[in-house]
Amino acid sequence: MEIVVVDDGSTDETPQAMAAYQDRVRYIRQPASGGPSRPRNVGVAASEGEIVAFFDSDDLMSPGALSDSLAILARHPEAGLVFSNSRIIDEHGELIDPDYLADYRDFRRILRSTDDPEVGLMSGPRLYRELLRANFIGTSGVVARREVLAEAGPFDETLKNADDRDMWLRVALTQTAFAFVDRVHFSYRRRNGSVTGRGWRRMPSVIRMLEKHRELASSAADRRLLSGRINEARLARAYGLRREGRFEEAAAGYCDAARGRLSVTALVGLVKAHYQKMISD
Repeated sequence: MEIVVVDDGSTDETPQAMAAYQDRVRYIRQPASGGPSRPRNVGVAASEGEIVAFFDSDDLMSPGALSDSLAILARHPEAGLVFSNSRIIDEHGELIDPDYLADYRDFRRILRSTDDPEVGLMSGPRLYRELLRANFIGTSGVVARREVLAEAGPFDETLKNADDRDMWLRVALTQTAFAFVDRVHFSYRRRNGSVTGRGWRRMPSVIRMLEKHRELASSAADRRLLSGRINEARLARAYGLRREGRFEEAAAGYCDAARGRLSVTALVGLVKAHYQKMISD
């Protein structure tokens, strides 16, 4: 077992805290990259194990999470990646949601049962379509075989967000099987000021990621699905811009959405953005 900590330009006391673990942890400090993809790639490259587990700095790991995932991979050699359920906590560690994936039901329909009632398997190609709809794979609950990650390629460092979903989609395209364990392996921390908490700010990277996979899609049905998701992301970004008073940018965003797919939502948003700009001038 090895632990690699990648400090992506932290401004807190991480270097001092890590000094106490020099004999147990490989600590790599680098200039801030502006997103999670670069430190994830650095960590994978620095590690030597045949199996890689990811874990983000804000989250909390549940006892037994790694041993449980390793046992699942050992019992199911056809699986290249296992992911888990999680719970949500706030910045103070208070519980917000005890079962994050309770409302994510669609991907459960394609699970193939195993001898463990809380563990199911699914093929990559079948999972791919579900991942196009939404990302239900939390990075801190992922344990994957190194060769599967190598075949998929590194995290896309041009994406400041959505690099994890992009990775799982590419892993699904490798034809490997995924295992899902419906147990809480980590607590996901949701902070009020985080990028996740201001979801519309993530939309430029989400849009670029979806456009990337629209080019990779092999079927017309997948391309139509991705076009719809791209349009939804454009509308979400335009709405966020309008709420922040950035009316010209919002109007441009609604125009982009309307060009992609004309809708009442886009037209009404465009009218509101122009009206709000007019009365604010």
